[in-house]
Formats: sequence, structure tokens, C-alpha cells
Amino acid sequence: MKHNNLENFYNFCTIVDAGSLQAASNKLGIPAPTLSRRLKNLEQDLGVKLLNRSAHHLHLTTEGEAYYNQLSPNFKQLDQGLGILNNDEGTLEGDIILSVPEGMLNICVNAWAAEFLQKWPKVNILLEKTQTIHDFEANKIDVAVKLEAKGPNDWKMKKIFTNEKWLVASTDYMSSRTMPTHPDQLAEYDIITNDDNQNWQFIIAGKIVNYKFKPRYKPYNLFHALEAGLMGLGISHYPRFLVETYVNQGKMVRLLPTYTTEEAAVYMFYQDKSLLSKRVRTFIDFLNQKTSKPEDIFLKYKR
Repeated sequence: MKHNNLENFYNFCTIVDAGSLQAASNKLGIPAPTLSRRLKNLEQDLGVKLLNRSAHHLHLTTEGEAYYNQLSPNFKQLDQGLGILNNDEGTLEGDIILSVPEGMLNICVNAWAAEFLQKWPKVNILLEKTQTIHDFEANKIDVAVKLEAKGPNDWKMKKIFTNEKWLVASTDYMSSRTMPTHPDQLAEYDIITNDDNQNWQFIIAGKIVNYKFKPRYKPYNLFHALEAGLMGLGISHYPRFLVETYVNQGKMVRLLPTYTTEEAAVYMFYQDKSLLSKRVRTFIDFLNQKTSKPEDIFLKYKR
């Protein structure tokens, strides 16, 4: 007697549950003739008949009923467990480990995560800080949002939105200073930045002007830099969506507006979606939807 073909045992239990070969064929995605042949092979291996089959009905034999009663609960438990792991049921369940810059978390991702959790109450979103691309797999990251196009080579990368940067200063800071007309004049001003790249690039009439600087104040994150700028400590470079409201309110002044500056791009990283659980795929689709019109989302941000 052979017991090494678990697939045929599973097919047998599915046939019984479905009530017919054709219904089981539809559920399993296996042609009915193939399914019938596998059932016959299983009966030959066992040396017993499991089902009496007629044109329209299936009936368990005494031996078939004994096998079904013993095996079916285990297969159903296995299906249920795999369904939870893969989230193939109507609900999503399990952890999503997310890496996101603190600034993005404060601006919008925190609210988005809360919205997703409200919709899927059995999902947990756990935030991790990743310093290098090597931290992705070490920290079991499912989705990473980054401000640079740098991630593991075998991960998918998608630019989810871009936004131009504005050079601004508080109105108070500029009240006793002359407005600059060229990037070279920025040496006369105090610089605030949380960026490790201490080089700003400006473009006008197709020409690129680079301005390298040493900051007067380099805080940990974008919001600390913005707070210092609003207090009048110097000039800085911010995404437009973060400072446009202050400019419109007269609290800040835009400098060198005729120059085009670099864009603030945000990227999302994840592994091949075909290898991800349904909850992670659903979260990725959710983030794509939320970032499809950044101008509608980020300009609503108020501190």
C-alpha cells in the first residue's frame, strides 16, 4: 500500500466535498478526466474502492468514508492555515513591516496607515527605521518608502510622486536683507538643512549652477529644519507642498523663483508582487492610489 501521494488523497477529499468530479475539477483547476484517473490510481494503490460513481452521483464506500473522515479535517485545517498566511480569503490578516522617512510619516503616511488599519482590522502595520539597503531583508521589510532611488537590486522600485523644491526663508529673516538674484549670492545667508548632500543645484536657461555650502544649522529631520526656518535662523530648500502655504500666508518668502531646482522624489520599494502575500499587495495598491494625485493630497497638509 502506498501512502506517498498526498495530492491524490487531497483530490479525493475535494471530490467528496464538491459532490461531483466536474465541480472538483473546477475548484482544483484540474481536468475532470485527469482527476478521475488520479482517483483510480489512488484506489489501486490502496487496494480498496473509495467511491461508487454513477452518471450523476458519487457515494462513499465504507472504506472511502473511513479515509475521508480521517483525512478531510486535516486537509481543511491546512487549507484554512494557508489561507490565513496567504490572505486569500475575504479578509486580510497579519503583519506588514513598513520603512518610511520620518518626514513622510508625519506628513501623510501616518494617516494613510491608520486608514488602512481601520479598513482591515486584522492587519498590523509595524514601522522600522532602515539606514542602508542591507537593512531591508535583515529587518524583514515588506514595503519601503525612500527619498532616494537606492534599494536592493532584486527589489522593484517605483517613483510614486515628485514635487519641486523651493528655496525659502522667513519674512522676518529677509526683512533686513536684500533678495538674492543669483545662487552665488547665497554665501551671504545662513543655511539650514537636514540633508547630508550640501550642494544645491539651480537651472536657468538650460544652464546648471551648483552652490556648495556649509550649513549653520543641520538638524535631524526636515521638520526641525522647517521649524528653524520659520524662527528666522536662515534659508533652506524644501518640497513645495511643505512650504507653499507659508508663502501664501506671508510667513515665508520664496527666493530665486526664476530658477528651477531639483525635484523632491519619493520612491517605493517592494519585492516581486507575485511572491508577496495578499495583504502586502493590497497595501502597495493602496499606497499607489493615495499617491496618484500628490497635488490633491499634500497641499492639504497644515502644521
